[in-house]
Amino acid sequence: MKIRSLLCGLFAVAAISACKQEEPVVQPSLDVNKTSALVSAAGEELTIEVTSNVDWTASADQDWVSVDPSSGKGSADAAKVKVTVDPNEAEETRAAVVTVVADQLTKTLKITQAGANAPEPETYILVGALGKIPCRADIWHDDT
Repeated sequence: MKIRSLLCGLFAVAAISACKQEEPVVQPSLDVNKTSALVSAAGEELTIEVTSNVDWTASADQDWVSVDPSSGKGSADAAKVKVTVDPNEAEETRAAVVTVVADQLTKTLKITQAGANAPEPETYILVGALGKIPCRADIWHDDT
C-alpha cells in the first residue's frame, strides 16, 4: 500500500511538472530598408531603418563612417539609425560596409563614396503625364 501511494504521489508530481507552461520560441527577424548608397565626396548623413524582433547591433568597417545608435532592442517598430559619412579628400572612390546583426541574422549596407575630384551629380527634369519631376543622377566610374 505504501508503494502504491508513493507511486501515485510520484505520478502526480510528474504530471504537474509536465503541465508547466513553456516559453514560446521566438523566430528572430531582421530587416534593413537600404542595401546600398552612393555618397558624394562632400560626405553625407543617411538614415536607415532597422526592424528586428530581437536585440541588434550595427557597426561600420571604416573609421570614416559612424552609426548612431549602434544597438537597439527588439521591437515591431523600425528604429532609425543615422549613418554619417565623412568627406573624402582623396581622389579615389572609396567603399565601406555597415553591418547590422540580430541573433544569427546579418544585413549589410554598402556605401560607395566618390573621390574629391569626381563631378557633382547632375539634376534632370523628367516631363511626363504626371508633370515635371526633378531627379538626381549619381554616376561615377570606378576603375577598380
